[in-house]
Amino acid sequence: MLDAQIGNASYNDVAWNSAAVRGLGRLGSVELTPKFLEMARNAKSPLAPSALIALGDLHDVRAVEIARADFASRNTEILTASARAAGSLVALPGVRADDVRDRLASLLTDLGAPQEARTAALESLVALHDRLNGALAQAVRDAGLE
Repeated sequence: MLDAQIGNASYNDVAWNSAAVRGLGRLGSVELTPKFLEMARNAKSPLAPSALIALGDLHDVRAVEIARADFASRNTEILTASARAAGSLVALPGVRADDVRDRLASLLTDLGAPQEARTAALESLVALHDRLNGALAQAVRDAGLE
């Protein structure tokens, strides 16, 4: 029922659809992965951020490329979703994405980046136990907290 409503173009409640996409990802609905990939690849879709987060929850490594590209976005929701999904995806065995880890650290220290995206980058780096010391040291220096 939920997946039918997500695909129904006449159902325009973006908040509900976003919650449904994220919920289905958390519930492990792998059969919807192709639909989520399609949504996440369309940066103009209002469901793209939720679809990318769902793909991260589903551990679909194909979403690494989407997250990588989305780090260049100026859209706060897309950038935040990229940081959240990246944390889940680059932790997977066999995923080589040092550049994505570096982008998470750069995002954390970027004073001009949206706070939501910086927070998502911090949470991902904490979960990865990676590149956190340097990024936090830079953030402390930038904030004048030394």
